[in-house]
Amino acid sequence: MQNHWLMLLGACALEALAGYPPWLYARIGHPVTWMGKGIEVLERNFNNLQHPARLRRAGGVAAMALLVGMTFGVAWAISTIPVLELVGLAALLAQRSLYEHVREV
Repeated sequence: MQNHWLMLLGACALEALAGYPPWLYARIGHPVTWMGKGIEVLERNFNNLQHPARLRRAGGVAAMALLVGMTFGVAWAISTIPVLELVGLAALLAQRSLYEHVREV
């Protein structure tokens, strides 16, 4: 359990110091944007308004299962490599980016 707290503390420190670099976002995007694009693709393919409601509902269940399964798989793979876990956690915290964007408002 202590390792989890150290990982969280390290991720908070890394994110506060570096944030999510704009050059990295320009090159590969952000994990949240990847998820958004995945949802968009699933929505386009599984939620055709011309299909019957039962088929659309089944598509929604399949899309959710795919999203949850993929998220679990990626999270598990990242958690096996501590450096990737630290960087991934820092990227998803986004405290620095939120602060910078809210400060502008």
